[in-house]
Amino acid sequence: MATALVATLLRAAQPGGRPFGRRTILAPVPSPWLAVVVGLVCLLWLVDARSGWADVEGASRRQYLGNWLEAVEGGRGGAGSSGATAASAGPVRLGPHFWIDRWLTHSEIARSQEQPIWPAAMVTQTPRLEEYVQYSQGWQQSPGGIQSTQYAAPFTGMKNIIGDNLALALSPPMYATNVGGPGINGFGDAAAFLKYRIASANEENGNYAVSVLLLTEAPIGPVPVSTGAWIFDPFFVVGKGWGHFDIQSGVDVAIPTGLSSQLGTPASLRVAMQYNWLTYLWPTLEVFSTYWANGPYSGETQVVLMPELEIGYVPIPGTHYMVVLGVGYEIAVTEPAIFNHAWDLMFRFYY
Repeated sequence: MATALVATLLRAAQPGGRPFGRRTILAPVPSPWLAVVVGLVCLLWLVDARSGWADVEGASRRQYLGNWLEAVEGGRGGAGSSGATAASAGPVRLGPHFWIDRWLTHSEIARSQEQPIWPAAMVTQTPRLEEYVQYSQGWQQSPGGIQSTQYAAPFTGMKNIIGDNLALALSPPMYATNVGGPGINGFGDAAAFLKYRIASANEENGNYAVSVLLLTEAPIGPVPVSTGAWIFDPFFVVGKGWGHFDIQSGVDVAIPTGLSSQLGTPASLRVAMQYNWLTYLWPTLEVFSTYWANGPYSGETQVVLMPELEIGYVPIPGTHYMVVLGVGYEIAVTEPAIFNHAWDLMFRFYY
């Protein structure tokens, strides 16, 4: 959550009429949940760990992102049969001087050879550079029992690598129903961000990544579905892996250009803890909460837990493409309860 884009501010009215922004930041994990997480990680470690598994798994997972490079190398191998066979396993080649070929080859190296291979969590921003199209949908219940559906929910959109350490993401406005009350429907905000990867290393050379990014949200639809103001949101995100296990985390402050007294200035910190099990399964626990420095909820914090499962990267046979599926359940565990709980569904197509 994600992406993947960073969660877009949703502005809605609770039964009392107070607007809010749906943001997330880390808060201390309640001890029972921490015990469950530690126990789950230890169990998976005992079930799946084996001698030398880190290098084996790193190489195994990287092969799905290496098909494009194999096709490139095969295509440059001349007219030999081995070169033709390698090239045929990849996408159609347009020529070494065609800009699309150069861009895709360059981005493949940037994402598969120079950084870890963790899928982005469903909400927490990842420090990796990624290239995919995503669709997300959410079903959220407010304290008053109102069910809101979010089509093309936050994180829907496209991410592309545009430089050695640079990525651009574009997200269309979502369409939400029953936002703050029955019959309040409409489009939310469009978003875009630019990410710069400061440092990274793949599994064999350190297994970490550090990035900064700037998210910009543009008000498209009507209030209260849209925030009604431009928002600039700088992020600092880091991630570190230890074999099958990784932690990704990010901090940010959302700064609205208007309506500050209604939207506030939420500061956020998120953490996602992932474990790769049986190659394709990524059980994940995200912990995040919202703290409002000002505005209607000034000084208040809401903590949210989100257990989720991602399935990926699943290769599409005969191509270099992959898909990732994810489902998560957000649970509000503290007051103010801006929402009680929410189901989130995600589909990514990596190209």
